Amino acid sequence: YYTESGFPCPHLRNPSDHFLRTINKDFDEEIVESSKARRKTAAEAIEILTDAYQSPTYSEKTMDRIAEMKGIGGAPFRKREQASFSTKLFVLTRRSFVNMHRDIGYYWMRLGVYLGIGICLSTIFYQVGHSYSSIKSRCEVIVYTTALLTIMAIGGFPSFVEDVKVFRRERPSGHYGVAEFVISNTFSATPYLAVIAVIPGAMLYYLTGLMKGPDRFTYFVVNLCMCTLLVECMMMIIAIVVLDFLIGIIVEAGVQGVMMEQIK
Repeated sequence: YYTESGFPCPHLRNPSDHFLRTINKDFDEEIVESSKARRKTAAEAIEILTDAYQSPTYSEKTMDRIAEMKGIGGAPFRKREQASFSTKLFVLTRRSFVNMHRDIGYYWMRLGVYLGIGICLSTIFYQVGHSYSSIKSRCEVIVYTTALLTIMAIGGFPSFVEDVKVFRRERPSGHYGVAEFVISNTFSATPYLAVIAVIPGAMLYYLTGLMKGPDRFTYFVVNLCMCTLLVECMMMIIAIVVLDFLIGIIVEAGVQGVMMEQIK
């Protein structure tokens, strides 16, 4: 079509580049050193190509080709099937679990801080005893342990905000939704929360000399795990609403401060 219209493609030139160069007005200002006649401008080339295309020869060929392509049958279109809910949940849980394991700021750094807090509280309230006068000390141990271990949940705020940003970029693709994201993060975070609650909790429980017995120790640890899980869920809610690191940490610390005042 270009050749018959007077614009043949030169030898060793990309045809698509030649077609674009012919009708692109940006190349009109270039000086072409050639002994042949002046090269036609893009406006002139467009006019020539338009007139040639509207001629009966090309218009009839084009319409026949369109009709031929419409008559070609193809495979029936079938909507692409997505993975099941359980598959999405498994994949997201595994990805989140691996991410939490690799990111030192998610839980490992908090575990180190918890151990330090446990050592400090254990030395302050070492073997408080079981007498009537030690009731206040035992209550202080439980309150300080729960308050200090739960308030450190703000340490994982920046890491979770990054996960939320990834989710907001991936959600429009339709691969998974809010339910899969929330449940998978809960499943993947629970083992880490149990570890960072049980290890410092056990150290505090036995060094401070609280009530003996596996049932009482189990109740103490489960209660500590539930408190940690509650604060972690609250941190996730705040992270979804407030994506800024600094403002989110301030808001979460304020909410936890109000909760601790209610405990007192």
